Amino acid sequence: MLFAGAALAQSPVASSGATGAAPASPAALLQQAQQAVSAPLDNFSLDEIHRLTQLRERVAHLRDLAGQKADAGTLETRILQAQIAAFGPIPAIARSEPAAVTARRQALDHVLSARIGPVLAARETAAAASTLVRELDARLRRMRHHRLFSYNDSPLDPRVWVSAVTSISQRASEAGQIYAAAWHGPNAKAVRRQAIEAAVLIVLGTVIGAWLLRMLIALIDRRIAASPSPPKRLLYNLLRDVVGAVLLTVAILATWVAVALILESVMPQAVWVELTRTLIISSLVAMIAGWLGPSILLSPFPELRIVRLDDADAHRGRTIILLLGIVVALETLFSLLEERAWTGSAFANLVSATIVLGGGWLLLQLTALFRRRHRPDGSAANADGAAVPAQVDTLDFVGPINRVIRVVVFISVAAALLGFVMLARSVLVSTIVSLAVIAIAVYLQSSIRLVLTLLAQGPLNRYRGVIHLLPILSGLVLTLLTLPLLAVIWGYQSTEIVDALGALRTGISIGDVKFSAGDVLTFGIVFLVGYIATRWVQRILRASVLPQFALDIGARSALVTIAGYVGIVLAAIVAIATTGLDFSSLAFVFGALSVGLGFGLQSVVENFTSGVILLLERPVREGDSIEVGDHSGVVRKISVRSTRLETADRHYIIIPNSQLITGAVKNLSLGGEVGRISVPASVGYASDLDATRALLIEIAKAHKLVLRKPAPFVTLDGFGDSAIELNLFCFVADVTTGAGVQSDLRFTIAGRFKEQGIEIPFPQRDIRFRNDLAINSQGKD
Repeated sequence: MLFAGAALAQSPVASSGATGAAPASPAALLQQAQQAVSAPLDNFSLDEIHRLTQLRERVAHLRDLAGQKADAGTLETRILQAQIAAFGPIPAIARSEPAAVTARRQALDHVLSARIGPVLAARETAAAASTLVRELDARLRRMRHHRLFSYNDSPLDPRVWVSAVTSISQRASEAGQIYAAAWHGPNAKAVRRQAIEAAVLIVLGTVIGAWLLRMLIALIDRRIAASPSPPKRLLYNLLRDVVGAVLLTVAILATWVAVALILESVMPQAVWVELTRTLIISSLVAMIAGWLGPSILLSPFPELRIVRLDDADAHRGRTIILLLGIVVALETLFSLLEERAWTGSAFANLVSATIVLGGGWLLLQLTALFRRRHRPDGSAANADGAAVPAQVDTLDFVGPINRVIRVVVFISVAAALLGFVMLARSVLVSTIVSLAVIAIAVYLQSSIRLVLTLLAQGPLNRYRGVIHLLPILSGLVLTLLTLPLLAVIWGYQSTEIVDALGALRTGISIGDVKFSAGDVLTFGIVFLVGYIATRWVQRILRASVLPQFALDIGARSALVTIAGYVGIVLAAIVAIATTGLDFSSLAFVFGALSVGLGFGLQSVVENFTSGVILLLERPVREGDSIEVGDHSGVVRKISVRSTRLETADRHYIIIPNSQLITGAVKNLSLGGEVGRISVPASVGYASDLDATRALLIEIAKAHKLVLRKPAPFVTLDGFGDSAIELNLFCFVADVTTGAGVQSDLRFTIAGRFKEQGIEIPFPQRDIRFRNDLAINSQGKD
């Protein structure tokens, strides 16, 4: 590392200083940017990319300042225009206006003319800067694309190895000369003292930090194993992560401060500061990898294990993840050395190919471990293919990711061996970092869900309905934070993302309507508040207000439903009005869209209209017993689009509302809950009809669900071939119990008829066979 730093100090880029001073004026900066954009695209070096990136940042800063100045000036001009408009239109005859008004109008016009000039200039500057920023972004994308897909010599070519050895030998000789001069120079005593101090600091920081870390982690692990309470175990687990992160960070900082003490004596300040910062970042990357492996594979909480492996495979996976972190850390350090033009092209190609091959092999080893994971069906396979008992995962996303990783490794290795080492290194390292970011996001989401679950099961049980919604919000927030990181990892510049976020903040124009993130957020918050208020109003109406009135359950349900729809519509109107958006310019578009939707969603609109009619006219109410076509049952819910019908078999039938309006519906409960049932009975011709009628009426009156008034009665419906057909009619208080009462009466009638000797006849026929052959033979005789 010291050799790299010393050689870096002698690189031409490091010693050249700044890439250029900032222009003295906005016009000069815009002129410089215009010249950079207009220049031929023939320089694709990292130095040129760095220069254009800095230029782009300055132009973007100028654009933001000019936009702010224009906005502030626009407010002032609007105030002046409003003041002038307050005097009314200029009269056609000048003498008809008082002199004081005319003088004041002219004074305000003079002030407006003076103020509007800088505003127009700021708008022009902002427009020019915005255009140049877009052109610079496009130029930088082309340059990075060219470097990424540029062809280099294949690492399989022996000449690459010879050139790399020659380059590294030359750099080593230069570094040795620098250190020899520093060690034996006029400040040799100070350099040696700094070296001794750095060595002591490195040893103490490493040894003491490792000892403290091991001791504290072992102590916390014992507390985790001994604690029976899940919340305490989770708290100890969090404490373990925090203590490990703090101690490792302190150790890393101590180590690299010691390295900085050594580098300070042999290189310029700007160089060793940048190198030390890169070393600290690389060490933090390795530290994160060292934390991530145990957290997602060996967590004491099974819910936090993203991939569930056996203990041996989990420990091996932790080591592989740590090695992948070291690969990314080395790539970060090598990128700095390459950016500062210290490494030769042959050495860069060789190191890049080594990074690709090493990282690819580690990824393949990791996928091999993940193939032996516990699967969602509860099965797992070991190295011999034998089944291993496992816990069930809720979602198996590892299988598809494994396949993607294998494809990425194949493409990266093939590209590196063919000579496209920059492309191979970029794809492989971006894949590793993306997997780490996604794993951290999933781990954080799982931790939040676990904490909220424990809270919902413990002290906050009464709020569990709301708590169970919080993981959705946290997942959305983590997704919004992860997506920009993934975009940066895969080549998008942070400045472009900041500009995109700024565009969301200031607004995106669609026609004459301008939307911004603030407008969307305001609309969402207002609508959500209105929706919650509507639900509370519905709950109050259902529980407190409507029971005070003499309304049946169907009327109350209809009123609550209508109140809900009215509240949601009002919430949407208020939310749109709060954002201040003017949709008048889109009225034609909305009109044409409504016509198209009207034709495409004709049946939906018809059912919606029918649902409103049902709620207002109430020909069918909740709780009514109805018959619609071949279906019969009790109405359980009437919504805008359909009605839910519960049959006697406890099955639910969803009927479109249009069938209840346009078709024939038999409502057994419309006139009231009382319903009439009939029980047919047949008796023989020899039976005493008066006694039989009295017996049927007695049976009906004896049933507890049959009403006394209207009284049961019996009719004689007809004389059949084998029996006299009677029909028992009676009334029940609830028509929905009619089927059960009919069954009870039939059982009772059958038993009482048997006791009284009343015959229940059944059809009888006498069948005679004619022997035609015998008859014919007798006729011939």
